[in-house]
Amino acid sequence: SSDDTASVPELQVVDPDAASYDYDFVIPPGTGERMDRGEEVEIVPAELDVKVGERIRIVNEDERGAAVGIFWVPAERTVAMEFTTPGTLTGACDIHPSGEFTINVTDL
Repeated sequence: SSDDTASVPELQVVDPDAASYDYDFVIPPGTGERMDRGEEVEIVPAELDVKVGERIRIVNEDERGAAVGIFWVPAERTVAMEFTTPGTLTGACDIHPSGEFTINVTDL
């Protein structure tokens, strides 16, 4: 497509217990308390380049939920997604010092 508007990629929820993920991030226990003390927490990069068909999993082992870009990961829960169309996803992020997490999804 040749339109100039930024497209929002589509995501598909996938099995969080699946054997393999292209991008796997873990929020360790105590992360929220570390942030309360003013520590910088950097669990994800500010920007992540992925391809359509790749999968991301974010495992939250903390007792506090976290915003990770467009994802909300509740306390002690796992969010797992597959990227199904290209585009850019940007959102607030609790686990990167910049406060933002961008995912750029491109075709294979």
